[in-house]
Amino acid sequence: MKFITSLLFLFSFLLVFGGKPVAVAGGIKGEKVENWKGSNSINLLLEQTGNQNLVKIVNNGTTHNLAYLDPDMNGKAIYSNFNFIDANSAEISEVLQVVEQANFRKANNTVAYNKKFTIVKTNTGLIRVVDGGVSGAGDFANQIDNTITRLTGNANFSLNGTGKYKTVAGHHPMAKKAFEGDLAYDYKEAFSVSTSELDNAAGIANIHPSITGQQNSLYTAWRNANPSKKLTIDEMADIEIQAMVNVGIPQDIATGWVVKSLEDLRLQGVTEIKNIPWNGTN
Repeated sequence: MKFITSLLFLFSFLLVFGGKPVAVAGGIKGEKVENWKGSNSINLLLEQTGNQNLVKIVNNGTTHNLAYLDPDMNGKAIYSNFNFIDANSAEISEVLQVVEQANFRKANNTVAYNKKFTIVKTNTGLIRVVDGGVSGAGDFANQIDNTITRLTGNANFSLNGTGKYKTVAGHHPMAKKAFEGDLAYDYKEAFSVSTSELDNAAGIANIHPSITGQQNSLYTAWRNANPSKKLTIDEMADIEIQAMVNVGIPQDIATGWVVKSLEDLRLQGVTEIKNIPWNGTN
């Protein structure tokens, strides 16, 4: 890969580790930028070609490509998802470094992104990146946050006819049965989509029973494929989106409704998935 020598964009990180902020300026052509001091010494490198910034690290003498940070038309930095791993993956064996407030700046110095990501090592020794924080055991709020982060970029927040179930009734985009038994959860207060809005989005009358049927089928298929696994909030969100998409609701709208439901679960203080809908306890 040929690296150009003219700096088209300014790229900077504000790294916060152990409560100590360190300003780091970007460079080109694989310039060594900074050491991240934790349980491991990790060198952060930046290489630039065209409009792309390739972020790498050196760990124990080996260079690992982490992700491209690509500017879109508005200058917003986009994480290209290679070498990423889910926050709750069982493959994660060690957190190497947490990076707070990763800021991408255009040449006009406008801050275009403000992100947190975590560099981890897998059970097989590979270096991977988590978009957000790593979920600890029982850290359900963190898992919700990571799922929201993953889905938000694909969401269309079409909120007509939505609100609390006690007001609009209709459909819970995150099935209420999953959280029955969690003392923090109140299905009447939870985010819901009215039946009329479901019909409007799908262009089909009386679509709600069909969504319910898809939920039943998808959760049952998941349980059959994972007889001894606990359902994660990330997997549940994908099932709920697919249930709506399968009956004709546009994916971006379904995703927006699920994100709003996740935000509501976070606000209510829900701590776990108690049940796999139609398939017993989780």
